[in-house]
Amino acid sequence: MKITFLGSQSRVMQTLCCSVLLSTSVLAQTVTNPGNLSPRSRAVSPIVGVEITPGLFDLHALSSDLSSAHLLEAGIEFLPLDLMGQRAIDQFRLDRPTQQEEPGLPSWISLPNGDNLYMVTRGTRVGLLLIPATGRIRWVAAIDNAASTDAIGESVSISLDGRWLVYGTDAIHGGNLYEADLLRGGMPIDLTADIDPISYRPKSLRNSRLGVWWITGDELWTASRTTQATEIALPLIGQEGLRQDLVMSDQGNRVAVVAEDDPTTRRVLVADLDGTVHVAVATPQPIELPGTTEPLGPYMALSHDGERLAWLSDGPPQELFITQVQSTPIETHITLAPDFPIYIDNIGVIGFASPQQVCYLAGDVVLAVVDNDDLIGAADMYATVTDPQGVPTTWNLTRTSGVVWPPFDVPATLSVSDAYLDHNGERFLIQAEFDDTSELASFVIYTGGYYHSQSNIDVLLSDLEEDPELYMAGRQVMVTSVLSGTTDVQVHRIDPVSGTTQQAMLVGTFAPGTTLRAVRSRGGDIAFVAVGAEDDAWVSSIRGTHGSWLPASFVGQVSSTLGLLPGGKLLLGLSPASGGDQSVAVDNTASVQALPLPSLPCRVLR
Repeated sequence: MKITFLGSQSRVMQTLCCSVLLSTSVLAQTVTNPGNLSPRSRAVSPIVGVEITPGLFDLHALSSDLSSAHLLEAGIEFLPLDLMGQRAIDQFRLDRPTQQEEPGLPSWISLPNGDNLYMVTRGTRVGLLLIPATGRIRWVAAIDNAASTDAIGESVSISLDGRWLVYGTDAIHGGNLYEADLLRGGMPIDLTADIDPISYRPKSLRNSRLGVWWITGDELWTASRTTQATEIALPLIGQEGLRQDLVMSDQGNRVAVVAEDDPTTRRVLVADLDGTVHVAVATPQPIELPGTTEPLGPYMALSHDGERLAWLSDGPPQELFITQVQSTPIETHITLAPDFPIYIDNIGVIGFASPQQVCYLAGDVVLAVVDNDDLIGAADMYATVTDPQGVPTTWNLTRTSGVVWPPFDVPATLSVSDAYLDHNGERFLIQAEFDDTSELASFVIYTGGYYHSQSNIDVLLSDLEEDPELYMAGRQVMVTSVLSGTTDVQVHRIDPVSGTTQQAMLVGTFAPGTTLRAVRSRGGDIAFVAVGAEDDAWVSSIRGTHGSWLPASFVGQVSSTLGLLPGGKLLLGLSPASGGDQSVAVDNTASVQALPLPSLPCRVLR
């Protein structure tokens, strides 16, 4: 059985009111007040980037009736923007900032409220441009007369609620870290104004509503909007240095850092914002690194409140431990025999579904027959709760072995190759392989307590010729699959709803080899380009109506541009056979309205 799954704990959006502190540093004078930049556009106006020359865009706002266009910014070049501290499996959480990539445009960041953040240049200005879901665009930060496009580092960190942004500047422009309020605007705050210019490690940036963390050299630092930057004194021993991949609790009150002499002698230290340091794993030993960006990572995690640390010994064999982080840590060996057999190994996807419950895959590498694409073989997903004394209670969530409670001495049958998350945080979508055919199924990982159901897996699609492909679309998932013995591609949508059984809704059947791109969602509608023999633009409604909105004469001419507009219209770009490019809006009657934009390639940015 091969598994691809979605799921994790849910997130409650949080905001924090604060006073804005103005910096008096030289750089602060070059950071533009984002409230006084771009002309006001209508709240529902689409924003389209027209590519005037390769890689250079003019940004236009369309009127709500699409009859006129207003130039917002001219000569914009998009640069890569990387989100630091994001776990690979969080990429599919819509309630968290996510890294976005699409052919023809450098990476950017999507925020939970629908806003998008881009790194751009305009002439000699380098900055971060926010294109909100509604309202006017604004420069979150900008440096005029920049010496290079590296003036603002391309690596940034954003708090989980999507409000607080931290970015750095190079030495020529001050060598400082700044925090900006993406929700309320205002001048960015210089977090490091009171210390010498820093050379921070971009991969170490972590940001929360409570404060910011980073590593400079082998020093751990923290700062907030109300406190100056402070080095946290860590009890390092010997030749220990710090790994850059900090593990932050969701609340942001704690981080775990791996101290390393060499790969065989590692310890884990947990630091509080007030400077208190707990030696969570005191004995130097081989410890698995956090693996934040690994497909089946992380391999180390703090609970939401930072009170528990889950970590792995670096095998073979791998072993899972839970440490309660306090003045005298309590360590629990979770995968200890006889509950788990000695041959359990390959543990991954460690995440807390509650402050006490951790979920993880444990694979049986001795009995497994796996191919090179499988990262964890013959596995099941387990959950463990530890009580205040460290006593564990463990149960099997997937139960392919048929065993719910320990000892888990019957081999499991999952073979794991990749990992994903859904928005609701209660269900995994699993891609299972049986006897050379695939199935798509789901199972609950957390319902507020132990889960006792005898049947924990609901099959959504069965008897598939090959592994299905998943596409995130707002709060829904689009799936392409091929039935066993056939070649046509079926497209389904899955609308995950907490507490209910998921169902796959058939959207349409397409020619062999069809894939999806430019998947967009607004409300209950999902638009996508079906890429096949002739590219077509489709819209699927949660009400159960699905179909092509593109007149037959335009099928095969769809460019990469696609966007859903308020009022039930689809904005897309066409490349007619006669040459040139054309931007149009269509509706469910397949009527076409030409847009007042230049006949050049364009991209829908909102």
